[in-house]
Amino acid sequence: MTRLVAFGCSHTYGETCSDRIENCWPAQLAQKWQIDFVNNGVNGASAKEISNYILNYEFNSNDIVIILWSHWTRSFRFDQPRFWSKTKIKNSRNSQKTSRGLTGSRDFGLRNTYNLVWLRHLYNHFDNAFEAVSYQNLSYYELNSRNIKNYHFLVDEYQYGFIEEHFSWNVIPYDNSIFLTNYFDMFPLAGDKEHTDKEGYNHFTNLISIKLNNEVKV
Repeated sequence: MTRLVAFGCSHTYGETCSDRIENCWPAQLAQKWQIDFVNNGVNGASAKEISNYILNYEFNSNDIVIILWSHWTRSFRFDQPRFWSKTKIKNSRNSQKTSRGLTGSRDFGLRNTYNLVWLRHLYNHFDNAFEAVSYQNLSYYELNSRNIKNYHFLVDEYQYGFIEEHFSWNVIPYDNSIFLTNYFDMFPLAGDKEHTDKEGYNHFTNLISIKLNNEVKV
């Protein structure tokens, strides 16, 4: 049976979204396609962390993988024992994995001294962008080597232009027209005012469904 397997950060998890389990974009897309889904969104996840989950995930041969890659202003360190061996994510409908490593982001980073120091003294935009796109390409190669259908979206539109300008070695065919944060001003935001709510996810879902209509046969 075909299954949607989604990866990403809180924008995939559906942080503070009304009735999150039913209204996050993986749930809405799976409902539209009438298939099961697994939402592997992790709050605050960087590309490095998302890539780690993908590389160690137990896919089914007919899975459809959609990744909404996160912001670049994030970092992650494998400082927890659960990451020293092969990472497992529960393969069940609506499963979540929420425990975190280090996050330094434009939103979360200002909330504690540790992340603020990271942002001020260690963070470099080009360096983090290079690392993120490298991990994204690694994930793309891995999924293709397993013959798993995979589709890649970026959370911010500026990321696409930056990749086009600076990383000619990138081989991922990112979608160049659908960016979740572009819809923040069009629809009501979720409770924390930093994520979209169900209407924004519905719009995002409809665009993805139309985009992939000719490619994804469920």
